[in-house]
Amino acid sequence: MNRVEALRRTVQPVLPPSHRGPGRVAFDLWRAGGSFRGFTEFALIGAVVLAFLLAGGSSLRPGGTRQVASAGITHALPEKPKAEFKTPLVPRISDVAFGISYFDDVAEPLRAALVAAYKDYYEKRTWEAEQRLLKTGSEHPKALLMRGVIALANANRESLNNGIGYLERAIGKGEPRAMAILGVIKLAGTPGYPRDTDGGRSLLERAVAAGDAAAPRALGDGFLSGWMGAVDPGRARQYLQLGSDRGDAKASFRLAEMLSLGHGVPKDEIEAERLFVKAAEGGHAEAIAAVGARRLIHFGAGLTDDPDDALRLLELAVAQNEPHAMYHLGMFYVEYGRRIGRLDLPRGLELFRRCSESTMDVECLFAYATGLDLGLGTARDPVRAYAMYTLAGTNGKMKKAPERRDAIAKTLSSEDMVRANVIATQLVQNAKKSAALER
Repeated sequence: MNRVEALRRTVQPVLPPSHRGPGRVAFDLWRAGGSFRGFTEFALIGAVVLAFLLAGGSSLRPGGTRQVASAGITHALPEKPKAEFKTPLVPRISDVAFGISYFDDVAEPLRAALVAAYKDYYEKRTWEAEQRLLKTGSEHPKALLMRGVIALANANRESLNNGIGYLERAIGKGEPRAMAILGVIKLAGTPGYPRDTDGGRSLLERAVAAGDAAAPRALGDGFLSGWMGAVDPGRARQYLQLGSDRGDAKASFRLAEMLSLGHGVPKDEIEAERLFVKAAEGGHAEAIAAVGARRLIHFGAGLTDDPDDALRLLELAVAQNEPHAMYHLGMFYVEYGRRIGRLDLPRGLELFRRCSESTMDVECLFAYATGLDLGLGTARDPVRAYAMYTLAGTNGKMKKAPERRDAIAKTLSSEDMVRANVIATQLVQNAKKSAALER
């Protein structure tokens, strides 16, 4: 049984499609960046929230708070934030990237050379990758595509021109992914290559007509954000549906988001549920994390006593460095596992640390800061907690982060404050370096 089939058997709808259930509530919270905030903000009081929601009770009223005791500490339950639908600001080549499987239809020995060149490219050995393909002397459209992508990885004007030249030659031979990539370059524009919205859109449309799987999603995102020349959610839905039908997991996830939140289209939670599962089956890390998090909510709400299905999915996404998965899995070990005697505070805190340092996710930063502040599973570290609260509050989403930071500041010396700022600055610099390497 291959990995996709195993995952397909694992990822099944949690509830019958006619049942709205807490899974939908979990997703709305999760996408809003507000699921299980803080230490409920740090306490995972999902059971309390969902018991209220499912029973239709009135103990939690709009504008008010409820006091919940967890781990011996009383916390205020914040209001559920409004879910937001985020659209990409600009198109990127990575939006239409391809993997080794894209060469499956190429005959040997060229396929082996393409695979080896791809691996060299992935490891940033662009010179070696180019030499492999140069030796083949091939004018196969996918060889030209690969040479174009390799050239574009070198940040200089000559390489840009060479890369575009290879893509244009591949396009001349009918290569659809070359159309999609050059279409994105035209839409985004780059120094030495001015933006051309009409030209970019035309190339993406040609790629769609040629059967490309990623181009429909690029067009869909463009009609959601406006960089296609207009904001048109209806057309975006059509393109995302086409991408999903062609097996693009990212398109399935994007469309599921639209339908679950009713972003420019009527809500359809049954279809959204199906698409989330489909995207997870396709290996989309964020979708796997979303399905796992929703199943964890069912466990937290007392609808099941077995969290292993949720944990297995979250572990799959954690292995791909998915921040939501690290956050939710960490929350299981610091709170949700309490009911069945499976708390593991050090492991939970380690997941928050890893997530914070590798992704700078604000929920993880806030959770990690709280754990350090309270000494959960580790010795209390107010200096590092101050640094994490500072980073968690930078974009204004974690509104209690500055308050917690300022409370700690009253207990720190001037030397401690300097150390805390050094820690925060170093994390930001590391994050920038990682982002630059990924581009």
